[in-house]
Amino acid sequence: DKKLEIKVNPGMPKRPDEIFAPPVVNLQPNAPPLDNVKGIKIELTKGSYRGQHRLAATDPLDPVRRHPCKLFLVQLEAGKSYVIDQVSQVFDSYLRLEDPNRQQIAQDDDSGGFLNARIRIVAGKSGQYCVIATTFSGGTGEFTLAIRDESEPEPAPARPLAAIQVPRPTAPGRPWTPRDSRLDNLPTKTFRVSTSDDLHFAGDGSAFWLLDDAGQLVRITFPTFVEERRLSAPFRINSLAVSKAGLVLAISSFHETWVVDPVSLEVKLRLSTPEVSRALAAPGSTMALAVCGPTPGAAPQNIGLPNALKVTGKVLTLDLAKGTTLHQQTVFTRHAALTPDGHYYFADGGLSLFRYRWDKGRLIHDLSSPPLDVSGRRLTISSDGQWVCLPGISRNLALSPPGVDKVLAPAGGAKRFATSIFLVSELKEPALTIGSDALVEVVGFDPAGGFVFAQDHLKPLLVYDLQGQRLAGYASSGGPEKVLQYCAAPQGRKVFLRYAAKLVYAELGAKGEPLGPVVERRVPVLKIQNPVTHKDELSFDEPLFAGQPAREVRLDLEQGVTYTVACTSKQFRPHLHLADDAGNPAGIAFALTDTATLTVRPMRSGVYRLYVSAIQSKEGEFTLTVSR
Repeated sequence: DKKLEIKVNPGMPKRPDEIFAPPVVNLQPNAPPLDNVKGIKIELTKGSYRGQHRLAATDPLDPVRRHPCKLFLVQLEAGKSYVIDQVSQVFDSYLRLEDPNRQQIAQDDDSGGFLNARIRIVAGKSGQYCVIATTFSGGTGEFTLAIRDESEPEPAPARPLAAIQVPRPTAPGRPWTPRDSRLDNLPTKTFRVSTSDDLHFAGDGSAFWLLDDAGQLVRITFPTFVEERRLSAPFRINSLAVSKAGLVLAISSFHETWVVDPVSLEVKLRLSTPEVSRALAAPGSTMALAVCGPTPGAAPQNIGLPNALKVTGKVLTLDLAKGTTLHQQTVFTRHAALTPDGHYYFADGGLSLFRYRWDKGRLIHDLSSPPLDVSGRRLTISSDGQWVCLPGISRNLALSPPGVDKVLAPAGGAKRFATSIFLVSELKEPALTIGSDALVEVVGFDPAGGFVFAQDHLKPLLVYDLQGQRLAGYASSGGPEKVLQYCAAPQGRKVFLRYAAKLVYAELGAKGEPLGPVVERRVPVLKIQNPVTHKDELSFDEPLFAGQPAREVRLDLEQGVTYTVACTSKQFRPHLHLADDAGNPAGIAFALTDTATLTVRPMRSGVYRLYVSAIQSKEGEFTLTVSR
């Protein structure tokens, strides 16, 4: 018999749910606060729980919905995927989930169908989670709460093998003819070959395999570069992996995974793997995984939110020795890879690097790295099974304390970006950190040569030793192509740089021989007290900026002071781009004739980066004049 006064504010609601949301009114002012209520402890038996409960008017109020609720406490494990359902025939169900720190990480109204609530979650950490079962608009009565661990193995789906004629390999014997090329002063060979998946070397280094742009399997002799065998088919092979049982191929169009002889390329085994998109295998194991469903999308902003499932998927466990499919699980599958011995499975967990171990054919999460800056671009495991790396897609942790003098040090000094490399056996903290002047997107390993390879947007080949010391950086005069993979030969000091439309092969000298000297031009820093004139030169060997070779000059500017920057050249039309220490644009100018002029008033004091490039891909001398 309480009286409610409802005031209606005309106008469009800010959110769609405000159209239907009832006013928040406390009908039970004497109800105990939720924080003081002891929750109902429930346990998952064989990965699931199902129980009948009743929501009463005397139950405590949910502080968010302000309606009666039941609080359940359940132990969840990091890296596992869970589904939580609240089903009722008498009220509109509403679920909330809080992590072990009592922070809300998920909520839902009707995702379970009709008026039932469902939350799908990947646990970011192990601990006791709180499930709050309440209502959307009030009400009491019976409801069912169900929790299921999707990571528990499920029976593998059955599908008959496709009625197709298995292709037979051919022996083309066609030599590959490269053209001579260079990365700075490093001689290279370039093969105009498009690839659709990673290169893989044979264990003895006598050959390597690849999938060409048509998805056909090719075996190439090394280092004579002859196309020895080819498996051509009227369909596309989607992925290639190497196992102890042979080469493992994923055929999405027929929902199958094949095992192929590594020398003859004869098909030895066909397995039904519905919805397969990629196969994962290990050279030292006869077990393999078929990743099923669409390729995981972008990583979530918070691992505890339901959109963490964007980096999860179904995997089928395959026993290649017995020719059987064991079961399927739901685990992280984004950027997934197996260690060479097959003991561990790594994947991008959105904010951390997740490790699973094999246990009687099951994947069980056992370790996670500390939170990474952001999710990575490519997960790489060294061929000796010692190192694992997931480079980020944004600025990583700084190598040195913040400060313009350190973060923006000239070439040869401290680097602006850091990439963490972990030991496969230990993820608590990075075992190795490599620094670079720009973002590292891809990392490769050469255990026999003792090298780590990386690429940033300035140079396609950075070389480090296994202590993280940078040995060399090789620039390219070509366009802004991204390296997709570094594939080192087992012999050491020989590496392929795989691009989308070419392969670049480089040899780094004999073992024990130092790398050839690479002259890195020092970046000048100009202090602007009086008008300053600086003469310099732009060449095609400069690092790329916005797809063009650009000479970098750093300007020490003061906040609130207006500066005029003029660049003149008789050989090219200058283009100026000014950026602050974080890479944010601070000014742009184009030359209509031979001079580009930029006027800027900095928002804060510091060292700014001025990039001088040519509008029409030319090189030559230029004169820079900066005045206050």
